[in-house]
Amino acid sequence: MREYGLKEIATLLDTAESTLRRWCQMLEAAGYPFERSENSRRRVLTDREKDSLTKLKKLSQSMPLEEACAVIVSQNGGSLPVKAVEQAPIINNEEHWEKMNQLIEQLPMRIYWSGADTAVKELQEQWRLLQEA
Repeated sequence: MREYGLKEIATLLDTAESTLRRWCQMLEAAGYPFERSENSRRRVLTDREKDSLTKLKKLSQSMPLEEACAVIVSQNGGSLPVKAVEQAPIINNEEHWEKMNQLIEQLPMRIYWSGADTAVKELQEQWRLLQEA
């Protein structure tokens, strides 16, 4: 399995490294299952990630980047997209904690797309539900 550096993929896609880094963060926040190196915790970029980022670039030309990320995640066995998590009904305390963890994991993407006020309100509401449970 070949591993790539971010700079190498950026050159292949004719895209800035900072853009690819942001795309990786967005994909991860949407549930993309990146592998991480053990010692540096960096994302391991293989042919699968190179192909996913290539598809993301192409998709982002015809749809919002958030939707393109959800498509890529669904094609790569990631977790539920953000919208699916928001709509999941909560039945017990364990599910409250699971939803809270998902909100925290998705916080960078939520801040990026919805703004800090909305993201904080969602976390506060979930915290209130946890305290009541």
